[in-house]
Amino acid sequence: MQLTYRGVSYNYNPVNVELPSTSSQEHDWRFRNHHHSVTLQPNANLTWRGVKYNNNPTSDNGIKEKSRQLILRHQQKQIDRADSMSLRLAEEVGLA
Repeated sequence: MQLTYRGVSYNYNPVNVELPSTSSQEHDWRFRNHHHSVTLQPNANLTWRGVKYNNNPTSDNGIKEKSRQLILRHQQKQIDRADSMSLRLAEEVGLA
């Protein structure tokens, strides 16, 4: 097969691969389910490029605390934005 890529022509001859068919392998190999067993990682304190981390997932309390902090930070940003818009409006009107 003659192909061209960016002005360069070349011949491409695909390789034909034949899989042996046996009676135990009736289904196509792509559709087999391979169940991987779950392996627990050992508890370890790790360091990567000077940053320390732990390979254990955070507890529910840690996730709840992080989500609470995110909500509080978002609310504070909204308050700051409203305050700055009020000040800007007051300056334009001439009240400040």
